[in-house]
Amino acid sequence: MSKLSINLRAHLSNSGVEEILRRLIAHLADSAKYISFALGEANRKLSGTFNRSGDEQLELDVLSDDILRERLAQETSFGVDEFASEEQNFIKDIKTHGGRYSVAVDPLDGSSL
Repeated sequence: MSKLSINLRAHLSNSGVEEILRRLIAHLADSAKYISFALGEANRKLSGTFNRSGDEQLELDVLSDDILRERLAQETSFGVDEFASEEQNFIKDIKTHGGRYSVAVDPLDGSSL
C-alpha cells in the first residue's frame, strides 16, 4: 500500500466516509501507479477508435481505461456493480460482491494535449 493510499484512507476516515467506500476510493487512487507505469511503456499513438464524445482515442486512453476496469473487477469486496468511462460507449457491468456502487471515470483526462 502506498503512502498516498494510507494518507487518503486516513483523511476519508477522519471525514466519516464508510469503510468500504474508503477502500474503493483508495483502490482507485492506487491504480494511478499502474497507469503511471503503463505510460512509461505505452505507445502514444492514436488507437484508431473513438470515444462516446467523438474524440479519437490514444492507445494510452484505452490502456488506462482497461487498467481501472480490470482492477475494479478483480477486487470483488467493494461491491462495484457498474463501470462507466469516457472511453466506453456503454456502461459495463462488473457485478462484484453485492453490487452496491457504480464508478464513473475519465481515466486519463487531457492525454491528447
